[in-house]
Amino acid sequence: MDSTKRIWLLTALIGLPALLVALALMLIFEPETPLWVSANLVAGLDRMLGSWTVFPPLLSWMFLGFVVGGAIYFAVWEADKLGRVHLRQACLVAAGLLLLASPLVWPALEVMLDAPTWWRFGPRTPAPGEERSFAGIEFVWIPPGRFRMGSRYDEAGREDDETPHVVTITRGFWLGKHEVTQAQWTGVMGENPSHFQQDGAERPVERVSWDDCREFMRRMNAKGGGFRLPTEAEWEYAARAGRASPYAFGSDPGQLAAHAWYEVNSGSETHPVATARPNAWGLYDMAGNVWEWCNDYYGAYPDRRVADPAGPEVGQYPVLRGGGWTSDAGECRAARRTIFVDGYYRLRNDIGLRLARSSDETIAREAARRASENARASEEAAHEPPER
Repeated sequence: MDSTKRIWLLTALIGLPALLVALALMLIFEPETPLWVSANLVAGLDRMLGSWTVFPPLLSWMFLGFVVGGAIYFAVWEADKLGRVHLRQACLVAAGLLLLASPLVWPALEVMLDAPTWWRFGPRTPAPGEERSFAGIEFVWIPPGRFRMGSRYDEAGREDDETPHVVTITRGFWLGKHEVTQAQWTGVMGENPSHFQQDGAERPVERVSWDDCREFMRRMNAKGGGFRLPTEAEWEYAARAGRASPYAFGSDPGQLAAHAWYEVNSGSETHPVATARPNAWGLYDMAGNVWEWCNDYYGAYPDRRVADPAGPEVGQYPVLRGGGWTSDAGECRAARRTIFVDGYYRLRNDIGLRLARSSDETIAREAARRASENARASEEAAHEPPER
């Protein structure tokens, strides 16, 4: 047996079983690892080469094709000439892995680029959809990641203010598993402003203004801290739960009745929370039941990639998301935005809220930053000359 055959046989006897064992272990214990590696490979190319904001990054695909084609060409035509037989196997294996991984890349590219558990350092990061209770309210972990915010130009029911653009959420956060209920609101505020109060303890609270919500959060934060309204970008990212379609379950509005209480099936009233189907991250009523306040003021979207957008610094009207029991299917789309002119109209009985909470690491980081700024301000004040 010549040396070339020995190398091929050795590769088959050692390399293939080892690869199969490694893949099996990853699929059993860390199924997201191959997907994470593949997604970050193409995402890295995308960041280097740029892309359109809506369509797949074509330059990255072209570069990927160039790499795969070059690897196959080198393995077939050049490896023998150079006497580098072992490089043939390496190039063919690399090209094969890239081709096999590519169908998995694009569904994951707009989902999350957070590392699998065994790649992470420091405290364990919660898994997407992991639940935890804070101050008696159930929350779901939303991982960091990247997604396309807004709607495609051919999406049915889209509005002109839904300009598509790529958004990166750099820090994971907690989001309420469902809308704040009347019982939870009354326990903090001592009164229930809702219209639909019959058997209403588990119905979402409604007829609450943006300022009412801020007071609710102020009292909540007196018990622990970190509670807030989600930003508009955080809300849409969580509502999509990794999907780029109009709804978290797909594109067919005929399926909406199973996932949301809206004009077709609501019976002209709200319904107890968490009685429709959740999205892929375990969030209930992200479409329908009641509109939900966001922390942002309403403003035009940027036409470029952004990270952790928080809306205009100043504004007049806060944003509402999600649709309510009075809404049609178009208003329940993940990209739909609206406003309510507080003080001009009566508070509507289809407007409520969902709480967000920053991660413990983010809360600690923000507290340290504020303490440092306060200490610096005190030091500067101490060095100022006294007024004559």
